[in-house]
Amino acid sequence: MTAPAVEWTALAPAVAVELLGQPNEKTRDRWHWKGRGGLYLNLTGKYAGQFRSWAASESLGLVAMVEREKNLDRAGAIQWLTDGGYLTSGPGKNRPPGPPGGDRRRFSRQGDSHHHPPPETGLESPHSEPDAWRKTPQGRLWAASQPIPAGDSHPARRWLADRRLWRPGYPLPRALRWLPGGDSCAGRLMVCLAPPPAWADAWPGCPTPTAVQTIAVLQDGTPGLDRPASRGGLDKRTRGKQAGTAFAVGNPAAASVRVVEGVADCLAVASRYDCLALAVMTAGAMSRPAPDLTALLSSREAVIHADADSAGQWAAGWLARQTGARVVLPPTGAGKDAAAAARGQDWPPVELAEAQEYAATLRDCYPDWPEWEICRQTALAVAGQKA
Repeated sequence: MTAPAVEWTALAPAVAVELLGQPNEKTRDRWHWKGRGGLYLNLTGKYAGQFRSWAASESLGLVAMVEREKNLDRAGAIQWLTDGGYLTSGPGKNRPPGPPGGDRRRFSRQGDSHHHPPPETGLESPHSEPDAWRKTPQGRLWAASQPIPAGDSHPARRWLADRRLWRPGYPLPRALRWLPGGDSCAGRLMVCLAPPPAWADAWPGCPTPTAVQTIAVLQDGTPGLDRPASRGGLDKRTRGKQAGTAFAVGNPAAASVRVVEGVADCLAVASRYDCLALAVMTAGAMSRPAPDLTALLSSREAVIHADADSAGQWAAGWLARQTGARVVLPPTGAGKDAAAAARGQDWPPVELAEAQEYAATLRDCYPDWPEWEICRQTALAVAGQKA
């Protein structure tokens, strides 16, 4: 018999009163706690059961609200809800029912020590963008690209796996796509670049690219050139207006932001830290930051992963002085940046049953989250993120 789903919306009012006390104002649609930064709880509509803080510009599910108010991690918040009688403890309890005709679990065992979630489906089509945008260089590239398939033999997957930038088999962010073919390569990774606010506006989807960076990859996953060197071939090329843009991985509402220079650095950081990871693409973008970037870093717990060269360190130091962010360098001998350091880091093992249980809870708490973010957060929590 399938266990009943957790009624998070029904639980939210009682939990809210225990956490925050009685609201100052109640209506049919929301409860409002005045003097707490514009905090309110939605009771109806699409976001029923979600807390919103205007001062912090964040939306929180019930479990995340317990985390914040009780200063707990996610496992501790679930335990607090269980101890308070809001959730039923025990194996299989409070697990959501599977969809009709299908198995809700997204993790399957391959081998003895790895679990590989299948690729995310239901990606928004790049062909739904305005015609004028599709006629731009970045629009033509993005419209011609396709989602990266799940097979470990795919060149893009090999590029990621060989450099330990993303856990093998995990769904990839929607802002990474693939354009097959090329004179001197198997194809090119397509990377969406957009201003930081655009990522927040588009979440949980992908923003319309202001620019697209292409990364040429050979069939075996090693870097290549997009055309022969004799014809000006490059390993990376950017189409569109790059100034003021970033590549982002993670929930834009995350409390912590980590800034890096390049796409590979961003993926390496995002797969190891619970944060919003931002690649600003050049050291110059750090030393001459766009106002949107400065405002974002000044309002969050921010860390800048500096490249080890003098230009990277100088730029990171400058940005840190403007925003109050903390600067970290790659470990001694680990290479010049976060991506190089990732090559020497093995993935901590993830226990399959625990991952399935944790991922199911996340899907209940955050039904709008994309599957790649569910899997990323599950791996960070179950395997333990880096300190």
